[in-house]
Amino acid sequence: MERRKKRIVKLTAFLFLLAASIFVMPQKAFADENEDVTLPTGDIKPMEPQQDESGIDTYGADEGGEFSGTEYELYTVLENRVKEAMLAGNEWVSIKDLKIRRDTYDLSFYYGYSPYFPSDTYNRIIAWYGDAYYTGLRITNTFGTPEETKQIFNAVDEKLASIYKLMNNSMTDEQKGFVIHDYLVLHAEYDLNYKNYTSYGVLMDGRGVCQSYALAYMYILNHLGIETHKAVRIPHG
Repeated sequence: MERRKKRIVKLTAFLFLLAASIFVMPQKAFADENEDVTLPTGDIKPMEPQQDESGIDTYGADEGGEFSGTEYELYTVLENRVKEAMLAGNEWVSIKDLKIRRDTYDLSFYYGYSPYFPSDTYNRIIAWYGDAYYTGLRITNTFGTPEETKQIFNAVDEKLASIYKLMNNSMTDEQKGFVIHDYLVLHAEYDLNYKNYTSYGVLMDGRGVCQSYALAYMYILNHLGIETHKAVRIPHG
């Protein structure tokens, strides 16, 4: 247990350093030492959940236990539900049955976690809540029709499969982390238009802000079985 905690802490710190290094690398890595460099000024974009009046006081003590899994387990459950809804052409995903506490799980960055989610703006998947629990996810699918969405999902499947092939079982978690880090740096560029805040931006469009890099990194490592968490720092000054 202690070893697992140390690994999670180490990877959390590593994710933070990744975001910081990527934030400046695309502008400075190949610049002449005498060349003036303008650093990006993008910020993070949390999506605050919206209040669902119909969801207030709808949970009784006899309705089953509260969700108690890891953040990755929750994100995976929600991702599967959202993907099913998008393929069915639905705009609302009810998650009342999961009894996800708002004071335990933060969904303000969930919209950008999965590369299967739209990326053109940052408010395409919005969480709604009642009192203590989340009640649902509102989806605006800018991928198009269910058939067009399926084609994009297939493209994401192929992209992720090609990335996972870069690793093998002989690698340590840290080695896998560096492989993914290098892949993201070499295959994407910083979005100076500040439009791509999701993992889809870096992985599929080849550009994104630091949040996009960090969420893509987090998504891939989680799916490799390496529990990873975001570390958010709000800059001042």
